[in-house]
Amino acid sequence: MRRRKKFILFILLLFISNFFTNAISILAVADETSSADITNIKFDKDHYEAIIHYTLKNNEDSLLISANDFDSINQKALEKELGPKNIRINTKDRNIEVNLQKNKTGQFKINVLKSDHTILSISDQNKNDLITKELIIEDNLANPPPSSNTEATGSDIPPATEGIDPNITKDTPEEEDLRANEADTAWIRSRNLRISKGPTLKHNDGKITVPFIYFGDYNYAKMNMRIAAAYEQDESGGGRIDSLTAPNFCLVTAPEGTKLEPDSNFSSETTHIFGHNFGDAQMKDGKQGSNGTFVTTDIHNIDTPTDRKHHPSMAGPDKFGTTIGMLRIPQLFYRIDPKTGMEEQKMVFQQRYIKRNRTYGIETSIIQRFDFSGEVFTDINYKNIGDVEFDDFIGFAFHDLTLTKDYGQIKNEKGINIGDYAPMRSLGNNRGFYMQSDNVESRINFHMDLENSPSAWATRTITKSHHEFKGFTNAGGGLSIVFGTILQAKFTGNPWKHSMHDQYHDKRYKPGSVPEKMFNAFYYDSDPGDKGFDPGAGKRLGKLHKKKESDKTKYISENEPLWDSGITMHTEHQTLEVGDSVKLSYSRTVDLNRENFAPVNYLDQRGTDDNPDIINNDTSEYKLSGAWYDFDSNDVDLYVSFDNDNFESAKQIESYNQKDEEKVAGVPHDWETNLDLTDKDPGKHRVYIWFKDKEGNVSIVDKTVIYLPQKATEAPQIKIINPESTETTPFIPNTEIFKVDGIWNDKDSKTIKSIKYSLDNEKELFINTNLKNPGNNNNVKWELSKFNMSKIGDTRIHKLKVTIEDAEKHQGSDILYFKRSPGAFEIVAPEYIDFGQQILAGEDSPHLHPKFDQKVEVNDYRQKTSVPLKVFVKMSEFESVDSKNLKVPHSVYLDDQLKSNDVFLGETQSPNDDNNMTCTDFTKKVKEGICIVFRCDGNAKTGSFTSEWTWIAQDVP
Repeated sequence: MRRRKKFILFILLLFISNFFTNAISILAVADETSSADITNIKFDKDHYEAIIHYTLKNNEDSLLISANDFDSINQKALEKELGPKNIRINTKDRNIEVNLQKNKTGQFKINVLKSDHTILSISDQNKNDLITKELIIEDNLANPPPSSNTEATGSDIPPATEGIDPNITKDTPEEEDLRANEADTAWIRSRNLRISKGPTLKHNDGKITVPFIYFGDYNYAKMNMRIAAAYEQDESGGGRIDSLTAPNFCLVTAPEGTKLEPDSNFSSETTHIFGHNFGDAQMKDGKQGSNGTFVTTDIHNIDTPTDRKHHPSMAGPDKFGTTIGMLRIPQLFYRIDPKTGMEEQKMVFQQRYIKRNRTYGIETSIIQRFDFSGEVFTDINYKNIGDVEFDDFIGFAFHDLTLTKDYGQIKNEKGINIGDYAPMRSLGNNRGFYMQSDNVESRINFHMDLENSPSAWATRTITKSHHEFKGFTNAGGGLSIVFGTILQAKFTGNPWKHSMHDQYHDKRYKPGSVPEKMFNAFYYDSDPGDKGFDPGAGKRLGKLHKKKESDKTKYISENEPLWDSGITMHTEHQTLEVGDSVKLSYSRTVDLNRENFAPVNYLDQRGTDDNPDIINNDTSEYKLSGAWYDFDSNDVDLYVSFDNDNFESAKQIESYNQKDEEKVAGVPHDWETNLDLTDKDPGKHRVYIWFKDKEGNVSIVDKTVIYLPQKATEAPQIKIINPESTETTPFIPNTEIFKVDGIWNDKDSKTIKSIKYSLDNEKELFINTNLKNPGNNNNVKWELSKFNMSKIGDTRIHKLKVTIEDAEKHQGSDILYFKRSPGAFEIVAPEYIDFGQQILAGEDSPHLHPKFDQKVEVNDYRQKTSVPLKVFVKMSEFESVDSKNLKVPHSVYLDDQLKSNDVFLGETQSPNDDNNMTCTDFTKKVKEGICIVFRCDGNAKTGSFTSEWTWIAQDVP
């Protein structure tokens, strides 16, 4: 069964309503008044073209044109159409006055920059609204240009120019469909916030913990709030109701046997919920919306340039009234992670600014996912979707930290809040940091040492998602040269803000302030903050800015007053070319102090099945390292097992201990050991690690994956590492497109002539040509980024052979065996269906056929003896995008026969060959056979309404 949401956009006017919001076209005409209409809308590559028809009253000479994004109106095109003298720009009122005195009835063209959420308004000269039109395009977000086929190590050797590969899918804007990788076809869009469940972990005290991920505030995600509603401005007029770019998660604990699901009640005598971001799951304190946690960029620096180059301006995504915050309502997606089987989420939003007819645009996608240990990973991707390179680009991520329990800040026995203004301490060895409550009940750990880790991070800076800051204001003029230190402290904006030294009476710094000689959070855009300046595990983080090289103090002291807890991180300051992306990744875990506390381990090595650690050919050992801590035991032992995740198979290899004061404080301790690999065969191995304390409590298992290559020989060797397969256990893909990668080596050749592949011994196609060999037994990665098996319609085992050839014509090869899953079938259905605009003035709509571009078909890979599939489509009610309670009644017809909301479309063709795919096309049946009639129920309604359609194929007789 395949589940897809279909978004139907229309306007309902039941009786005559004067409120015209959301429209593809709304026309309001009154007697003896001017009138206007917008028709003939056409879409080009980057803009709309439309015709404005108008009739003016005798005593009126002009029209006023405005838009929600005023800068999107092409003023030059309007001047060319009507003449410069007839166009007047009102910057204060943000509208364009069009002089039509000579022609009081007529039409003219208008050109507007394309987006999927543009509202145009035409008013008479007295500012009476004549027509409001909202155009909502549910097309794909911007996509990258076709990627080049370059060598995996970053070589500048050009790709092969001969041989066309029909199995490589190129990412065109029409085809990519938001694919961040080969498995992105599984992403499903959600119009509502949602909560996704992580792994259930059992503990020695008889309790379980379960992490849950979501975007924004837990309270709104639990309500499944409409994203369009969460996007609206809050009552204070500051930011939005919810910070939709906040990647949040909570940890829930309960007695073993308790059923914990996203819709469960997480607050009772035995069940407790723990959070770590201000305004998230903090309703008891009156804090909602999580507006101190967000993701953004420095696109504001183009709109409001800084007066000092290395302090770029920055604005949060929830700044209202401008596209530098968000261009439109962000989009939420979810899917089942094929690696873990758990649900993950992705939020996508865009920022844009137009300057001198040049479009600067960034699309940011934020993915949250679990691993089996309950660690939550956040992967942020910033992509240039404008038409010009983005100089001095920086991507930011902020977390305003507050430890919470059961919807309020954690308190001590006296009822005093202890979840904020807490010291942030190092995990050691530049791994990241942790923060825990004074009573050591809850602890949040940020791991900042992943691949694509932040270029800079600092445990300070508290700001809000709707704030904007000019990076540096040289407001002092010439005086700034003389009194530079004072003036830059006064006129520097976050996250480059200099300390203000204001303190509370209890020796706590006010929000936004930090101690003297510190910056909030960075001195300038190349300042790494706390990254690379590690005071040691368990020590307070806070690098001091040294004015003189003779200054010996590098880090803040334990006695220094505390500041509002938070973390700021950003990408490297760089030029981002059109279509290019930069990534930022980090992960988090929450630990709860409990009886029979088991040791906690942070493993430095993070090899995965997809990306194992490649062991050098000249070594016979593998170094493992990390940090451990334990709240209630002084002695722990390290256990390791190869290729077996059962603790009973592990061997004890090291022992460690700690002092009582370190135990109580939960201080992390570095550890390392070397594993002997001499008896291990070449290939992939999984290494499992546990810690066990003297009371017998065992930690959650950690894992890293390594790959032992064969030693280089005179003939080149190439190996496929991913996917894994043998002739007897072939790889079975779960998507049509998948990646194949591995390593190669060569002992003596200076050049590798080519790497090719062939399918079932057919024509060879190039992957790479003329590669330099680094020599010295080095292993080099290679990749076939997107192999498309859609043209393979059978369930036989197929061979993908990869061959490498050096300059001396020596060859090596490896084979991937793969097959389709026997008995499989799939439904292909459109992402969106449109019923257009409808005006119900006291009567039902006409019979409306669905409009869509894609096909509706069933691909059947089953055997010849299989019975035909029965195909249905199930429709939900049409609900307002703003309110679930506002619905529009409808009737469904198939071939002019009234049906229920469960429509039987027919049966598929019988499979006609054991070795081929059978495709049954239902496109014409859906487009021409299905009709919807929207019923007028006597209640005035206006807006955009959606229905969720579920496509079902059943193989029961």
